Amino acid sequence: MKLESLKVENFKSLENIEIELFKNKNLFYGFNNSGKSNVFKFLDILFKSKEIRVPIDIGEKDEITQEFTIDPKGFWQGEIYDEPFLFTNNDRSKTINFEVKVSVPNAILEDIGKGALKDNGFVGKDTTNILLKGRMISENVSTSILELSEATCNDLVFYTYADQIESFFPELKEKGKLDRATAESILGLLNNCVLYIGTDRNFRKELFDTLQGQLGPENFKNWLFDLNIDSDKNELFLELTTFLQSFDFSENSKKSLGFSLGSFPFGKSIEIGFTKFENEVEIMLRNDNGRFPLANYGTGIQQFFYLMTLIFWSKRRIVIIEELELNLSPLYQEEILRFITGLMNSSFFDQLLFSTHSPYFTQKNNFMVDAIHLVQILDKGTEVWSYDDPKERYDEDGGESLFSLLYS
Repeated sequence: MKLESLKVENFKSLENIEIELFKNKNLFYGFNNSGKSNVFKFLDILFKSKEIRVPIDIGEKDEITQEFTIDPKGFWQGEIYDEPFLFTNNDRSKTINFEVKVSVPNAILEDIGKGALKDNGFVGKDTTNILLKGRMISENVSTSILELSEATCNDLVFYTYADQIESFFPELKEKGKLDRATAESILGLLNNCVLYIGTDRNFRKELFDTLQGQLGPENFKNWLFDLNIDSDKNELFLELTTFLQSFDFSENSKKSLGFSLGSFPFGKSIEIGFTKFENEVEIMLRNDNGRFPLANYGTGIQQFFYLMTLIFWSKRRIVIIEELELNLSPLYQEEILRFITGLMNSSFFDQLLFSTHSPYFTQKNNFMVDAIHLVQILDKGTEVWSYDDPKERYDEDGGESLFSLLYS
């Protein structure tokens, strides 16, 4: 499952952008505040499951408080809560318009519609393009409504929404098994298909029994501890351990690291344990020098642990990482990208998008990407230029990527 193209209007600095080229491994490169994060944020918001909050009053007379019941929805319906400043120049009278194309392998469409999709031309030759057209409309200062106006499969319409009325396979006279359930099953393939990892990747001190929620740096230690001690989840903990065992440095990196290699706590000899300091939970990792708390390791090790765990746990098809190089030396930058890209087209994920400020990734000998997206701010907000031949766009005389020269 892969992003193929993207058009967005009036989302933050993305006043009017179009990215016609996405490949398997995509590097986004540009100044701070140029709009890289806005591209990622839009994709995260779009494909995240939505909900509708229904207010209810609790209490009696003067002690009434308002709470909410939650009605979960798919990504294509419902509201976007607690997200102010989504609109360009914060002009909420405008509409955020978008077109997003995603390709999916035909194999995952086979069980939908019991062959009727293929019989009616909705399935492509090897993969099928799903094109989504829609908009986001402001409801109040922090809430917006997402409306998917049209969705097509192989250029044939299977879903429309207009005047608050949904239609399914509207252009077919004899729909047969192609009904609402079929259309929603197609859209459901894209529900939460994006894993977005922002720059907040520093662990906190955690007291035991911190409230569990969506896995994040604020509850990582308790989440992992719970995964270990819960008999219903322990098998997943063991699978995570096996996954982290699969990491190994390249031979060149091993030579460069020398004795430093012994301080690395992941790989074949990994051992993950837990301890308690007063009321605080701590993860214990072993290296060649002994068994130490996670807090004793550098932030680069912590980031590695967090990134790998999220990718293992989520199994989402499109992975987006902001500033992949965060807290990592050039050697570790190369090794983590090499390991992550080695997971693609497997049970883990299909496509990688990441941003960087590191010139390391633009050096000719270290290209492990298929496309570079150069992001800059011009008079009409963010602009994006995409290139799928990064090795050819290299200054042999100067010894630098043309992209890095633009920022020298």
